[in-house]
This record gives sequence, structure tokens and C-alpha cells, in this order.
Amino acid sequence: MSATGKLITSTYESKFMMSLWNQKITLPPGKYIFMIDPVWNEAVDNDPNYREVLVDIYGPDAVSLSQVDDSVGMQVLARALKGAAINISSPDER
Repeated sequence: MSATGKLITSTYESKFMMSLWNQKITLPPGKYIFMIDPVWNEAVDNDPNYREVLVDIYGPDAVSLSQVDDSVGMQVLARALKGAAINISSPDER
């Protein structure tokens, strides 16, 4: 989602590794927030490195990542979900 809470179209694929794939989407320059909520299985007890999260971003420009405070992320998520409820759902579902 954008840093202001606009949801970006994506697809979700669930296999051994869970990934979020964005295809045929052009993001204009700006700030974005990637919300990561890993679901761990029992294998994480074997080695702490299994809890590492890998984020790959491919594009023509350099990108820098930094962690945002949990409270900031939750505020942006709340704005994104509110916007989705207003703009995506039907009036009966609101």
C-alpha cells in the first residue's frame, strides 16, 4: 500500500513459501509500506534463521527499505482497509 494508505492491486500465492506477487503494475515514485505477517510452521524451532524474512523488489530504479513503527503501520493499514470498504465493496457489504 502507499504510505498514505492506498491499496495496490496484487495476487497472493500460497505454497511452501508464501509470496506476494505484483504483475503488470507500475508504481510511481513515492513511499510505500509493505506489511509482512509471516505464518510460521514448526520448522522455525530448528534454527532462528528460519524466522528471517526476504523481500525482493525488482525495478529499474534503486530502492531503499526501512522499518516503520508498528503504530504507524497499523494506522496506514486502518486507512487502507477503510478505503477498501468504501471503494471496493458493494453498498450491501459496507
